[in-house]
Amino acid sequence: MSIYLTREGMDLRHEAEGCVILTASADLMADAATGKTPAQMRELAAAFTQAVTSGTANPALGELNALTPVADFPSRIGCATLPWRALEEALQDV
Repeated sequence: MSIYLTREGMDLRHEAEGCVILTASADLMADAATGKTPAQMRELAAAFTQAVTSGTANPALGELNALTPVADFPSRIGCATLPWRALEEALQDV
């Protein structure tokens, strides 16, 4: 999982290899986070992680809620949250 951020407009790109849940999560993350500030990206990551671990949809997340059923499969929560953890790590340098 690789995350690429540009400082101009906070464009987010990724390269992901893994299961379909991981790649879907990475694609949804890139769409949702592009154009956001680092602080907004962190808030989005926290809200997504909460939704996926609890299984409770968050209206503010829009189509990211498609992955909330992953909560029923604890071994797959890590797949859904890995791109978001990579984003949070990338944001440490911003």
